[in-house]
Amino acid sequence: MVKSGLIVQGQPTNITLDYAVKFYDSMATIKEPEIRKKLINEFKKSLDITNALFVGKTQTNKYGLFLTDKNTKARPNIFVDSLGAPRLEFLDSTERIIYALPN
Repeated sequence: MVKSGLIVQGQPTNITLDYAVKFYDSMATIKEPEIRKKLINEFKKSLDITNALFVGKTQTNKYGLFLTDKNTKARPNIFVDSLGAPRLEFLDSTERIIYALPN
């Protein structure tokens, strides 16, 4: 999902920051965008990252605060939708809405 805003995420527990910096620096030498993208996605999947927080605008024009669990699944969301209506959603571990205001 394309977003614009601020993402706050915990430091991965299975690598050092130096290792991550070296990895991303090495990606700059790969000229083929698809190969670079594939390698970066594989690297991201291998990381043990804690919960994350996103504040900003989603691809579906929702502006708000979005939290994820340790499996990067959306959980509580507080936002204003594309029509300007405020909304609070609580999602289960499969990202299904289990409670929302307004209903």
